[in-house]
Amino acid sequence: MTVLALLRNPWVLLLIACVAGIGGTGYYKLRFESCIAARAEEKASAERAARAAEEKAQQLSDDLLKAQAAALAANNKTVTVYRDRVINAPSTNTCGPAVRDAVDGVRAVLGARGGADQTQRGPAEPVR
Repeated sequence: MTVLALLRNPWVLLLIACVAGIGGTGYYKLRFESCIAARAEEKASAERAARAAEEKAQQLSDDLLKAQAAALAANNKTVTVYRDRVINAPSTNTCGPAVRDAVDGVRAVLGARGGADQTQRGPAEPVR
């Protein structure tokens, strides 16, 4: 029998079709599984990157909170010192030492925030 005679047999054609179908199905199944594996790896990589970014943001937030707490503690300490000086100022007939200490306290607080002395600002704008 020749090859041409074998190809005319319906059973041989059915066998060739089944083998081709099974081979094609296997090929596409392997491609599908490799695609799923690639997607899973991409997802894991994205989750690792998001976790790293979140940890970095949390560390920055913690550092900012510590710096803010230190600044508030220093400010509170300064305000407390001037407040105690005003409260414990000696009683006089004039308002000299108490007012001086109060004004020094206000200047210290404003100076810590970038405020300027009244003498350094120049004349005020006229009101219209």
